Amino acid sequence: MFCPKCGTESAAGARFCTHCGTPMAPLEDIAPAAAPAAESFVFHMLGNLLWLVSIVLWVFLMVKAYQGERYKLPVVGDLAERYAGQ
Repeated sequence: MFCPKCGTESAAGARFCTHCGTPMAPLEDIAPAAAPAAESFVFHMLGNLLWLVSIVLWVFLMVKAYQGERYKLPVVGDLAERYAGQ
């Protein structure tokens, strides 16, 4: 079987050319690999939740800094102090 674009010979039954990646069969015959919808939805919701928590935390820390208070976050505060040398 030869590639219609570059003419490279590929194995019989190959779906794509090994040289240029051109589909060897009509695109209607090649089914796209679909991700499960439930997993995609869950990851999308987790990403949105993480973004929202980050924004709220950022605003909270900005207010504390504006008020002149020193606030240390529970987990990363110790790491920040150690790397800052305080």
